[in-house]
Amino acid sequence: MPTQYPIILAHGVMLKDVKFVKAFGNIERLLRDNDYATYTAPTDGFGSIENNAAQLADFIREIMAAEGVSKVNIIAHSKGGLDSRYMIDHLGMASHVASLTFLSTPHKGSKLATNLYRLPRIIKYPIACYLHTAYRIFGDKQPEVLKVCEQLRYAPDGALETLNLTLPDTTYEDIFMQSYSSTMHKSSDDFVMGIPHAFSRYFEKGAPTDGMVSAESSQYAIYRGDCLDGSVSHSEIVDFMVKKSKKEKIYAFYLSLCEDLAQRGY
Repeated sequence: MPTQYPIILAHGVMLKDVKFVKAFGNIERLLRDNDYATYTAPTDGFGSIENNAAQLADFIREIMAAEGVSKVNIIAHSKGGLDSRYMIDHLGMASHVASLTFLSTPHKGSKLATNLYRLPRIIKYPIACYLHTAYRIFGDKQPEVLKVCEQLRYAPDGALETLNLTLPDTTYEDIFMQSYSSTMHKSSDDFVMGIPHAFSRYFEKGAPTDGMVSAESSQYAIYRGDCLDGSVSHSEIVDFMVKKSKKEKIYAFYLSLCEDLAQRGY
């Protein structure tokens, strides 16, 4: 049974649709093949929260007009969840969101991002300059690497508090909100996230993390726990370089998620 409203996939930092590389791997195609009207938001890979929230709002308006609907369902990964929250809280889009599902969103920020931001200028400035150039080539309209890193710093009372970009720790009666975390058990479980996971575990003092975001920071609204029982990294949950055996479980998770939204009338 299809959902009443289209599904918008909102990606996080770095991953975005660029030619043959998709921000959500084959997830969009999978959901479309199962009769869910699904679209991936073309937000910047390294855009600030305010920038990406505005891009997301514009895209949602386009989809609502094309589909002839007044609302959408958002499935947001990582920073995409913060972009979505800012859009709802500050850009007048609350009435156009039926549901918002967070996947490994750093609602309290990331201790890994905190320590990356603390790197000496002689190291982080050249890296930021390189990424700005690369992501403009990839289609970013306004990449702001250092600002993004600053916005994602760990803050127990809210990831945006340090920049006075308030995200009220509230939910909306008319928006169904739920959150999932993912946990990477060992650094060897995923080649891509192996090194980040080692640092993340160190900064989190051994607490569960997916290599970028801790389980604690992922919790918001109705918290559902880990999306899968086994080891799943921050990038694997969006179908990036996933082993075939794990890929099927991730696909099943997304299909189950959308089926549940449909049954709830969204």
